[in-house]
Amino acid sequence: MHDRNNQNFKGGHQLTGKFCKFVKKKDMILERTKNEILVRLSADVDLTELQNMLDFLRYKELAAKSAAKQSDVDELSKVVNKAIWTKVKAHRD
Repeated sequence: MHDRNNQNFKGGHQLTGKFCKFVKKKDMILERTKNEILVRLSADVDLTELQNMLDFLRYKELAAKSAAKQSDVDELSKVVNKAIWTKVKAHRD
């Protein structure tokens, strides 16, 4: 578990600089700087899976700042799903 204030990482190794925190686990490195978090991975990581993970993290970031109600999200989801299904059916024909 990560403690944001104390920068403690469960199971990780930590090197501390003024603005940098590092966690190294095998071929992965997590670094926090003053303005961003950097993740370094092995070059053999599947890019499609990595992009899906980044898309999910972007969604979480946007959702955290959103004032939308769940009912608004549910309604938008219905509209989008219906539009996608219509395109899929049209493409099959």
